[in-house]
Amino acid sequence: ENVDMLEMLSLGRGQGPRIEEILRNAMQRGKWVFLQNCHLGHSWLQNLQKVIHSMQTEQLHPDFRLWLSSLPDDQIPGSVIQSSLKVAMEQPRGVKANL
Repeated sequence: ENVDMLEMLSLGRGQGPRIEEILRNAMQRGKWVFLQNCHLGHSWLQNLQKVIHSMQTEQLHPDFRLWLSSLPDDQIPGSVIQSSLKVAMEQPRGVKANL
């Protein structure tokens, strides 16, 4: 039952329309969406910005969540970053010394 609650998608060529449809469905039904590799979807990032902006004004299901993953990238719109909770994963210092 819970397996159907998560949609995992990788950004890439031609994925934009499919992702938008899945996002709209997830917003209404309370699903979680995980968009991977946002740094690879430069051409679609402005659409992502519009979708995230609409999330602030549309009626959202209380269980809806949107997760994004990306390498550091200057082309990700600032408003997307500002309206997000951020988690950074960095290699701990001294890892090579401990190997």
